[in-house]
Amino acid sequence: MNEEYRDNSSEAKNGAVAETTGNRRIYGAEPMRYATAYLFLILVSTIDIILTARILSIGGGEINPFAQRVIQNHGPWGMILYKFALMVFFIILCEEIGRRRPAIGRRMARVAVGISSIPILWGLILLSIG
Repeated sequence: MNEEYRDNSSEAKNGAVAETTGNRRIYGAEPMRYATAYLFLILVSTIDIILTARILSIGGGEINPFAQRVIQNHGPWGMILYKFALMVFFIILCEEIGRRRPAIGRRMARVAVGISSIPILWGLILLSIG
């Protein structure tokens, strides 16, 4: 499935060749290893932020003590920045580990989606009984 390609960009004219598994390299960058898992991670993280904002708006609280402190000190935009920064950090971590140990990086990305889904389920339960 790995294939080489050449394009007409300046990198290609200088002899740059990229390997790909279906994703083209952009300016010499490697394609992301677990893009599908990352898309799901972004989805569940976004849903978590929406549900957290809804729960906070009706008087509920954030169960994560660190996130609660971020909310107290920086408000809802701080919460959004914190949660997305954590997600980006984890994606970078999966990519770095996946470069050396692909199976572990893939497993980490999948587990991250599962763990990130737990607050969504909890939030839905809270909203349904509240």
